[in-house]
Amino acid sequence: MIRSGATAVGKATRSDSPRGLLVVQPGEYHRRDPTREIAEDLRGVGRTVDAVVVTPEDVERDRDSCAFVTAPALRDGGCVSAA
Repeated sequence: MIRSGATAVGKATRSDSPRGLLVVQPGEYHRRDPTREIAEDLRGVGRTVDAVVVTPEDVERDRDSCAFVTAPALRDGGCVSAA
């Protein structure tokens, strides 16, 4: 998991800004399923969390593209957890 977004780089303008997470998960799945599980697991932490789930292949393909959250998350974010 990689922190992403304004809170990861210290540019959040509000104290209740959502926390962004880029979750890299291998395998075949519908992206909505792990995203929903993450939202349920983090319910009640006192902050809104925006989670984006991608595969390792997505990361390799999109790591330099400004069209996806992957590039800024890799560049500016911080690793929260690694397998």
